[in-house]
Amino acid sequence: PIDRFYADPFIIEKNDMKYIFFEEAMFKNMKGFISVIKIDKKGILSNPIPIIKEDYHLSYPFIFENNNNYYLIPESAENNTISIYKCISFPYKWELISNIVESIKAYDSTIFKYNNKFWLFANVVEDQGASSWDELHIYHTDDLYSKNWLPHKKNPVISDVRCARPAGKIFSYKGKYIRPAQDSSKRYGYGLIFNEILILNESEYSEKIIKSIKPTWNKNILGIHTVNSKNKFVVTDIISKSRR
Repeated sequence: PIDRFYADPFIIEKNDMKYIFFEEAMFKNMKGFISVIKIDKKGILSNPIPIIKEDYHLSYPFIFENNNNYYLIPESAENNTISIYKCISFPYKWELISNIVESIKAYDSTIFKYNNKFWLFANVVEDQGASSWDELHIYHTDDLYSKNWLPHKKNPVISDVRCARPAGKIFSYKGKYIRPAQDSSKRYGYGLIFNEILILNESEYSEKIIKSIKPTWNKNILGIHTVNSKNKFVVTDIISKSRR
C-alpha cells in the first residue's frame, strides 16, 4: 500500500495454513506494530490483522514454539527492553509475559535452542549514538522465562557491519546450523549473509560466511533484509524503487 510498509516476515504453518507475522508501519509516523496474514492451500492471502501494538515502535516479530506454546519476541529497542509475549489464542491474541532483559537497546532478538539451553542473539547498542548494525551479542539461560540471561564471555561476539545483525531464524541445513545476517555495508538492509555456526558455548563462539545474497538481480531492488522458511516455503522482504 502507498501509505505503509511491511518488513521482517516470519512464518508459522498450522492446520494446512501458512501464517506470516511481520512488522507493519505507517509512513506518517514510522511507528511499527506486529500484524499477521493467512495464506490458504490455494495461495489466497487474507488481509493483514494487527496483533500487537504498544506505545513504542515494534518490529522483527521473532516467533517460535516451545512446549506446545507459541511465543513472540518483537524488537522493542525504543522501550529499552527485550520482551516476550505468549499466544493465548492463535494467531490473533497475545499476552505480554515479561521483559526478560531490561535497560538494553537490543535489535532483532533471535532465540536458538541448542544443547538444552536458550541462546539469544541480538545486536546491542552499548554507547549512545552508536550503530545498531555491527555489534552482535549473545545471551543464554536454561529457563526461557528467566530474567537472568547471562551475557556471553566474548560479547560482542561479532563486530562487522557485513554479517552481525540477525536477519531471521537460525536453521539446520545438511547437518549444519545456519545463522542469517544482514549485510549493511552499502546501506541498511542491503543484502543477506548466511553464516555457519562452528562453535557455540558459554565461553566461545565462531562462525564462517558460506553464502551471500545481494540485490543485483533487478535494478529497481535496493535491498533484501530478512529471510525465513518452512518446508521449502520461503518468505523475504525487499526495498525497491517505485512510483508514488
